[in-house]
Amino acid sequence: MNSYCVTSEMVGYGRRRTLRVLFYIVVFAGTEILFQMVLPTGMNMARPWGFITTVICGLASGLLFEFMFSKRIFPYTIVVTDDFIRAIHPGFERSVRKNDVKTVAEHSNALFGSGITLRISSHSRLGAWFWGYVAVPKALPEYESIKQLVASWQTSL
Repeated sequence: MNSYCVTSEMVGYGRRRTLRVLFYIVVFAGTEILFQMVLPTGMNMARPWGFITTVICGLASGLLFEFMFSKRIFPYTIVVTDDFIRAIHPGFERSVRKNDVKTVAEHSNALFGSGITLRISSHSRLGAWFWGYVAVPKALPEYESIKQLVASWQTSL
């Protein structure tokens, strides 16, 4: 049994923080502008203070969301044995047994982390999106051996 600690930097999450906060600002401001077009209230978006207020609220919500998201997921521990792989965090625990592996895919996301992760799940790709997966970052020293182990589990089914 081997265990590895996964940090946000291993996934490439720490380097893209500014880009994500800017993304949240644009999303918040865009939805606020759309709501103002559909259901106008006292805030007039044509005036500078209305737009500035929207951007400030977007910045506050983006920073809050970023802080909550990063603390909610990282760090976690990956435990690898010959029979299962498990991700353990105080807020969640995901496990995939040797005989239950259905999806193994390498994934990268430029917005939420530039690192490549190996996603292992006992569900289909869509099911993994809904019900979760075990993510193994490529920056992990034992990444290739874990990838080969999981690939052997898939071929043995």
